[in-house]
Amino acid sequence: MKSLKTAGLVIAILLVSLSLASADGEDEGKKGFGFEDPEELQTQIQDALQSGNDFSGVADGPVDINLPEGGTAVVRGNVRVSGSSISADELEYQDGSFTGVDGFHAIGGGFEAKSLERLELGGTVLSNAEGVIFKDDTLSADHAEGYRQGETRLTLANGLSSKGKSFYVDGADLLANGDLTVIGVPKSTVTIDDGSVKLDLDEQSELTIRDGTGKDTYYRGSGGIHASTETPIVYKIENGSLTINGTGFAEVIETNSSARIETDEDGVTRTILNPKSNYFHIDPEQARDFVISVPEGGKKDYALCLRSPYISCDAIVDFPGRLLNLTGIIEYKRYPLKNGRVADLLTQQVYSGRDPGTIAHLNLDSLFAMVEELVVENTAPSVHGIIAFTNLGNYAVYELFDGTNVTRSGRFNAELKPDVVRRYRSFFGTQKPVIDITDETLVQYWEGSDVGIVTATCSRCRGADDALGGLRTSYASFENDSRWCGVDA
Repeated sequence: MKSLKTAGLVIAILLVSLSLASADGEDEGKKGFGFEDPEELQTQIQDALQSGNDFSGVADGPVDINLPEGGTAVVRGNVRVSGSSISADELEYQDGSFTGVDGFHAIGGGFEAKSLERLELGGTVLSNAEGVIFKDDTLSADHAEGYRQGETRLTLANGLSSKGKSFYVDGADLLANGDLTVIGVPKSTVTIDDGSVKLDLDEQSELTIRDGTGKDTYYRGSGGIHASTETPIVYKIENGSLTINGTGFAEVIETNSSARIETDEDGVTRTILNPKSNYFHIDPEQARDFVISVPEGGKKDYALCLRSPYISCDAIVDFPGRLLNLTGIIEYKRYPLKNGRVADLLTQQVYSGRDPGTIAHLNLDSLFAMVEELVVENTAPSVHGIIAFTNLGNYAVYELFDGTNVTRSGRFNAELKPDVVRRYRSFFGTQKPVIDITDETLVQYWEGSDVGIVTATCSRCRGADDALGGLRTSYASFENDSRWCGVDA
């Protein structure tokens, strides 16, 4: 029995001794760097990189690694070597700081990484990215959940390539800078300027722009869009259309060249149009819809003002005053009306200025639909031929300049088109006779007395020889269409 007790005591002493020795050994091995001595860890990583063998270890502090391709990287945390690549919880290389990097290796003047949780490189931050390459000052990624450069942010970007203040992207869910948010970023090159973002598109695309108030604007086209980053946003578009929704209406600017659109909380205040471009006003009440167009041959940078203050304007649309002032080579279109209702599926041209010096003043009714009076003037015409055309409905009036005088010619349509203008006046040095349209009947007269009536069937004329110079069809040379009869005045 005594011998058994003695043996048990010896075993207990041995166990305690082994336990203490083990604890001392553990403390000795860690030295504050996990289970790896930092110098030994560095050596093992270097050997693995050179031999291509796999290796894994833990560094609680920074460990410098001389890379086979040249240069030095610093790693921390869990470190793994596979072939010539390094994976680490943290890694620093040149100006880049990596978190959760996998498959890193240096390349000439840069680096590659299979994936990473976060990269900070200069002023750029990349998060949860795959297929990352940095070379020749260009940072690219096959996919990135997040990208930030200064004030510009991208979300869920694919095919990203960034250099300087511009980047290319195959597509992204969202781009944001200041008050500007682009939703559904298409394949494009994005350039960041002071206070603006520019997207040059690779193909026909659609995108949504949201300002600081949460208001959405829609672009569709193949050219591009340039937008300021502060509300109210100023837009520049190329080869496309921009739709801006107001309260109870929409405005669309469409261009085959370029246009600038200035806005406020109510909608478009001014738009600078280049040929060929259109401004559409779209209302729930279709009779109120209209189009103003700068045609081919029109003035470059044509300024259309739509809300006060009216500054530096070539044309003015005064909604409260129900007035339009149009100068130069410009077109005005709207739907024809019959008894106050839209009478055709297509808009028709109401007025066309054909000379840079021609000015048209339009007074509209309370619905901003029917033209109550249209006045045309030009004190110094320069275009030989038609300097103004007005479609009164069944009737059309041409003002023609022969180099010395302006003469008026009229035509009417036997198809009985609905009226769009009730009264027409023109002044070219001297006043021309006034034209009134009532119930598809044209009455042309000097102020104070009726001098001529023409109906749409050419069947009833009063004083035609004196007032209209007689009915004839020779004017068809201007518009070779047998439906029209010609009237000269």
